[in-house]
Order: sequence, then structure tokens, then C-alpha cells
Amino acid sequence: MISRIAWMKKQVADLTGAPGGRDARDVAAAAAAFGKKLQAVEDELFQPTIAEGDTKSFRDPQKVYEKLSALSGDVGGNVDFAPNTQQREVHAVLKGRLDAQQATFAELTKVDLDAFNRLLQEKGMAGIVVPAVK
Repeated sequence: MISRIAWMKKQVADLTGAPGGRDARDVAAAAAAFGKKLQAVEDELFQPTIAEGDTKSFRDPQKVYEKLSALSGDVGGNVDFAPNTQQREVHAVLKGRLDAQQATFAELTKVDLDAFNRLLQEKGMAGIVVPAVK
């Protein structure tokens, strides 16, 4: 989901290079609003400071992606026993948070993206495409 959001944000950013005029201002405002919604979902999944590339940067709390990665390392790495009760409970909590963000993303792509793409179509522009999951 994070990579899908990143590709969609790239498409939104590309719209800012559209020719000037009133239509361009309308599109830019709508693109900025839609981009903020995409960023909000991404920020709940992945800590933006981690994306800066500084692996020693622990100045912000970890988000769902980082926590799931750490948990998978704990339960999936060379162990001879099943996950314990606490690990299962943490997994359930993190899965709930991930499910909530997936629902938010699904709603965003269904409602907000459709409205944004209709605006783009009215302006004679190509719409934003949600990348397929492979």
C-alpha cells in the first residue's frame, strides 16, 4: 500500500506542472488537498523521518510498517518455537491498525479519487491511476 500511495503522490505532483490559468489553479488546489489525504494515510503507515535515509534517526515514534517489520523479525527469524501470547496480541493490535488504514485508503480511492478524477476529466486532463498490486 505504501508504494501505491507513493506512485499516486508522484502523479499528483506531476499535475503541478500544468499550464497556468484558472483551470490550473483549480487543479492545483484539488491536487494539494488530495495529496494531503494520501500523505496522512502514508504517515500512519510509515514514519517520514525514516524515509530521510538516516538509519540512526529515532526521533519520532515508529509506525505500523516499522512495528510489523520488527515483529516479523522476532517471530520469523531462526526460531524453533511458535509465537508466544504477547507476540500474537501485538500482531492482532497491529493488524487492526493496518486494517483501519487499508479501509481509509479504500475509501480515499473510491470517493476522493473519483471526485478528483472527475475534476481532471472536466479540465481535459488524464486522471490519477491507482497502481495494481502484484
